[in-house]
Amino acid sequence: KKLRKEIYTPTDLNNHLLFRLESNDRSLVRVIFCSRNLGDQGVRLLAEALRGNCNLSALDLSSNRIESEGAHSIASLLIHQNNMNSNLDMARGIKTLILSENNLGDDGVRSVARALENNKSLESLWVDDNSIGAVGLKLLSHSLQKNQRLERLHLKHNSFQSLSPLIECAFNKKSLNSVAESNHTLKHVFLNCGYSYECDELERILKI
Repeated sequence: KKLRKEIYTPTDLNNHLLFRLESNDRSLVRVIFCSRNLGDQGVRLLAEALRGNCNLSALDLSSNRIESEGAHSIASLLIHQNNMNSNLDMARGIKTLILSENNLGDDGVRSVARALENNKSLESLWVDDNSIGAVGLKLLSHSLQKNQRLERLHLKHNSFQSLSPLIECAFNKKSLNSVAESNHTLKHVFLNCGYSYECDELERILKI
């Protein structure tokens, strides 16, 4: 019998959902939990329930008032899942993580960046509208130099005013060594596409 895969959109963080996540329900592959006012405490409970789960592939936590503490809980979950994958040929765990429209800031991104460095499952990360400044972008870019899995990165509506760290990470063609040290899996970066600094810097990339 073919397993019916489910996209679950709960109205709140209820015990039934936590039980299904903790029990590694194989039919539960995607949870859309946007705009539920989870806050850092709710995210911590959700992350704890997911520690042993290897079937959930997509998690949408956009617009949930998540700050640096909640980001740390999510990062700890990603690191734990990655450690579980260390002896597996095929990585299992969250492949799409949507954290848009929260307030991670540079401190929250620091935790996410650390988890991203050696992650083997995450393919798409959304951190749009999270008050990420120059420090946060630099931390994220440095982690991408080690990451060999992420393909899509959403960075719209943040606070940084230069793409230089990201360019150094993913598009560095200054020398053969810099090319070798650049990220080779990132295929799509979603930006504001309208700010003058983006237009100027992207134009320079195309001329390299």
